[in-house]
Amino acid sequence: MTYHAAMNATIKGETSKYFGGKKGMTRNKHRMMKLVRYLSRSIHGK
Repeated sequence: MTYHAAMNATIKGETSKYFGGKKGMTRNKHRMMKLVRYLSRSIHGK
């Protein structure tokens, strides 16, 4: 899944589909935020 696809999924609220359902959402939300922060830093840092 690409960065943009991940962002679109997040915006649509469909992250649960990609991140193991609603049970794991809180745990995976932190991972997602880490990932987004890392990706945005690498994109904007250039």
